[in-house]
Amino acid sequence: MKGTKITDSGMVFDHSCDYRQDIERCMSLIGHYFSDDEIKGKIIMDAGCGTGHYSYVFNIKGCHKVVGVDLSYKCLESAKSRFKDYDIIEFHFSDIRDLSIFRDSEFDIVFCEGVIIYLNNRGMKDALS
Repeated sequence: MKGTKITDSGMVFDHSCDYRQDIERCMSLIGHYFSDDEIKGKIIMDAGCGTGHYSYVFNIKGCHKVVGVDLSYKCLESAKSRFKDYDIIEFHFSDIRDLSIFRDSEFDIVFCEGVIIYLNNRGMKDALS
């Protein structure tokens, strides 16, 4: 992360703040990786949540709590506005390369779809550690 401010990185994705992910596609993708029983009652991080559609699907599938994190303020504001009526969904500004704002082992599942591919090798290592 040397030389790059988190907010600068987030601005790259601000243009996608109006993006509407197809909920059925989200349901299908999550269903491919997790059974409903694996989600039910769990605390889940949606790392690189963007506009929050996967967070919403985890909510539908019965998780206990879902925390979406992203480094685009505009995407987070869109997600917060769109899913404000769902008490178990929270959205936070954070970079997946440094999630020190959360406790170790705070989450049962960390879901990260379409995010790591945008990182360089060092960023991937940081995100996965």
